[in-house]
Amino acid sequence: MALRIGSFGYFVQDMTTLKITWALEAYRIWGVEPDPSILTRDWILNSVHPEDREKVMGWQTDSSWTEKIIDF
Repeated sequence: MALRIGSFGYFVQDMTTLKITWALEAYRIWGVEPDPSILTRDWILNSVHPEDREKVMGWQTDSSWTEKIIDF
């Protein structure tokens, strides 16, 4: 409920399996229906503004942190 009220969403990517899990509120924020087929790195990158893609790709491949937050 806090995520919905605050309009916050998140997703988690397992760096070992590369599996991505979204919080339900993230689907609403991105304007898509919950669908496991969109939970891919390529889908996310193609949804990010071209000027922010390099920053997002660097964030996704940086394994030096266990938790990361990025605005894009």
